[in-house]
Amino acid sequence: MSGARFEHSALVAVEPEAVARYAAAIGETRLGALAPPMFVAVYAAPAVWPLMLALAREGDPLLHFAQEFEWDAPVRAGDVIRTHAWLARSERGALGSFHTLASRSHNQDGEEVSRGSWTILIAGVAA
Repeated sequence: MSGARFEHSALVAVEPEAVARYAAAIGETRLGALAPPMFVAVYAAPAVWPLMLALAREGDPLLHFAQEFEWDAPVRAGDVIRTHAWLARSERGALGSFHTLASRSHNQDGEEVSRGSWTILIAGVAA
């Protein structure tokens, strides 16, 4: 499976209402227009999830079981974030195939706001 075949990008406008709802859901009241760090799941997932789903055949059990992030700059309501994601690694394990996707997100000014690693297991399927 070629990493070059598995790339996807998505553009997400960070809506003030979405930031407020996310912050309220986690009990965060002090950030104002700043998005909580794990809001990365909102703006990066549209680039990552299509790749995860493309790696699994219909009916294959898929488990998203690990993720790691690094943040470089805050994300604010009103930002427009472009995330590019790609297949970084695939390997076969005792439980099935493990796939790690990488992502990089930049704001409208080209400033990198986050980097991510998202790992899935497709149970019983060879990489």
